[in-house]
Amino acid sequence: MHIKEIDLYTADLEGTIRFYSGSIGLETLSLQEDRVAFKAGDTVLTFIKSEAEHIYHFAFDIPNNKMLEAVQWLALRAERIANHEGNYLTVFDNWNAQSVYFYDNNSNIVEFITRFDQVINSDEPFSAALITSVSEIGLVAENPIDFGEQLAAQYPVSFYHKGPRREDFAALGDESGLFIISGQSRHWYPTETTAHAEPLSVTFADDQTSSVYKMQFGEVQ
Repeated sequence: MHIKEIDLYTADLEGTIRFYSGSIGLETLSLQEDRVAFKAGDTVLTFIKSEAEHIYHFAFDIPNNKMLEAVQWLALRAERIANHEGNYLTVFDNWNAQSVYFYDNNSNIVEFITRFDQVINSDEPFSAALITSVSEIGLVAENPIDFGEQLAAQYPVSFYHKGPRREDFAALGDESGLFIISGQSRHWYPTETTAHAEPLSVTFADDQTSSVYKMQFGEVQ
């Protein structure tokens, strides 16, 4: 599946505009009084103004040969998050992927990830223009497996074939797009931030049929 649009909420819309447009360099697609939409590769990432603070986890896909460059590129633009071994580069052997995590102005846990099962390389210097999509969005449920089964019954998604599938964590989708489902007592890796269910909407396309579906989670405060 491919994630086409994501709507998230922020109590700091002006800071979000500065961070994603200025620090990260995403192209602004539209700007209104209460929201801003950015181009993140094939995904439209929208932040909507809210009274309450919200913390999300999501990931941007980048080319295979640009991960080490991205780690250094982030050093001047955002607060990078070290993993439990004290490294900024995290290797996921079971997913054949590598990541670097960072905080945005909202304390969202954001990730650059490259998946080597998808062969994408670039000769261009690393920049936000090389982001191919938002490939992961974090969801939170009391029972991730039950919640995943409910989503799979309603939409053309299935549990990620590489797993894991645990009481506190599950993933739905494929290498092109994943719903990362965390249990409520779990921390978003690699931080000490406890995962909480937050309002958001996701629009995704089924690669086999090209049908488009929109999911809405939670209520805005």
